[in-house]
Parts: sequence; structure tokens; C-alpha cells
Amino acid sequence: MILIRKGNTNTITLTLTEKCDLPSPYFLFCFTNELSGQEINIILTDHSLFTERYNRFTLVEPSTANFTEGYWLYEVYEQTTTTTIKPATGLVEQGKMKVIDETASTETIYEPTTTPITIYN
Repeated sequence: MILIRKGNTNTITLTLTEKCDLPSPYFLFCFTNELSGQEINIILTDHSLFTERYNRFTLVEPSTANFTEGYWLYEVYEQTTTTTIKPATGLVEQGKMKVIDETASTETIYEPTTTPITIYN
């Protein structure tokens, strides 16, 4: 599961290259919100030094993509171009993503009780 924190630079590390058919693919990420059905398709740049072992991507929220808090489904496609943002073929991986908003705080305030406590012996 991918975890995205709103308002932060997030690092996503996946193992994609071993499932690819293309020699030097670009990766299209397709995100779909489970509740609203909202779709966000973006191409992220692989920053991995060892792509045969792992693929590392940076997602800056909200500049790269603006997600609503909650659960999302993701699909990653391999492709030969950086311009196409509609998935066609070449599904490499799919899974679930959780977006959390740590800036929204819920504070619970407890009022002290003024009633006396009675102890029976």
C-alpha cells in the first residue's frame, strides 16, 4: 500500500522494471478515488539508481497531484512516451493507496468534573 501525506513531498518505491516488456519505459500512474470515482493520471519520473532492483518516484502533493483524503486505487502502466496520460496497454502493477491529511487536527478537550466523589466503606 502506498501512503501519501497531503502537503508533503512523498517518496513512492515500487518494483516495476522486472514486470516490464519495454527496455526503458516511462511510468503512467492512474489513481482512482474509491468513493467519488475521481481519476488522476500522471507520469512520474523514476529516480532510482538501481532500476533492476526497485523504482523510486517523488510525488509532491498538491503540486504534482491534488488528492482528497481517503482510499485510492492505483494502476501503473509502462509506455514509450511521456506525453500520453490515457492508459492503453502495459499494466505493470495495481494496488491501493491511502491519502492522509496531517494538517487537519482534531483536538479533544475534556472539561473537569465538579461533582464530589463519594467513597463507601
